[in-house]
Amino acid sequence: MERKKLSGLPAGTIDTLLFDLDGTLIDMSAKATFLFYLRAFFRFRPLFNPVSFCLSFKKSIAAVLSNRSDRFNHDVFLEHMARCGRTTPDAVDRLVSEMIEKDFRSLKPYFTPVARARDAVCLAKALGYRLAIVTNPVFPARTVLYRLEWAGLDAADFFWITHSQNMSRTKPGVAFYTELLARLALEPTRCLMIGNSPEEDLPARDAGIRTFLVETRLSAKAVRRSFADNRLDTCGGYDDLMAWMKKEKGRPP
Repeated sequence: MERKKLSGLPAGTIDTLLFDLDGTLIDMSAKATFLFYLRAFFRFRPLFNPVSFCLSFKKSIAAVLSNRSDRFNHDVFLEHMARCGRTTPDAVDRLVSEMIEKDFRSLKPYFTPVARARDAVCLAKALGYRLAIVTNPVFPARTVLYRLEWAGLDAADFFWITHSQNMSRTKPGVAFYTELLARLALEPTRCLMIGNSPEEDLPARDAGIRTFLVETRLSAKAVRRSFADNRLDTCGGYDDLMAWMKKEKGRPP
């Protein structure tokens, strides 16, 4: 299958760009994941032993991913962890806050901005596009804001940033995208979802949102394997995306 080019998108219709975060704007090393869970274990030692923490954390994240209630994902996580630890949601929340500020922040050296991503975001802002961060809302706002900072981006440039404290659905469910559209009163045909994951980002198309998969050093193979997916509207590198934006806005390449 051939690469689906940005020129195939309807001209002059898209005014809102929805950027995924992890793997799209910033990369994270495998060591960061290991260290995060290791430090989380030590942070939660007052409430959980090693075995119970692992099982409780896994069950609580699973509850977030399967959330079908009108409660925000963060509240679902706290309630499940509290129930498993026979404590209160407030007690869990205090430890989560400590973990973010004292442990997660220390992982900055293990995050790397994706090449040309910041340039694309800055150009989009300069050209007048509305910008949103549409990351999987499993973790609280502070974890997302720190990653944006580490990617060299300003949170103030985005009119909406998804996180576990303002969303009740998660990727890859189509319900995540329909919730986003409803919450922000967005017209799907005027939006472009920009991500790196066929599994998590292409379901946006089932909600009527156009899709662009960015080919980075780490995502190129997965993107190429998705060429035949009807939910993929277009793909390419950040230079391709920037050239398309300039053409759409009548600017010289």
